[in-house]
Amino acid sequence: MTDLRGSLYNVLTEFDVTKLLTRAIKIRLNETCGIAWIGRHMYDTFPVKKGLEQGDASSPLLSSLV
Repeated sequence: MTDLRGSLYNVLTEFDVTKLLTRAIKIRLNETCGIAWIGRHMYDTFPVKKGLEQGDASSPLLSSLV
């Protein structure tokens, strides 16, 4: 089974979404980082490799496309 991001890129290609918009979506999904907080202490950032960021306004649209 392919990953959701790969499926999303395939759908964007099939629907002839412009390369500029597709690239912007890829950057948004591939260059997302998270930060861990415990109490008042912030720890190192880490890359988010699966899923979409919680609360991201584009999440419902991108999920619907897949």
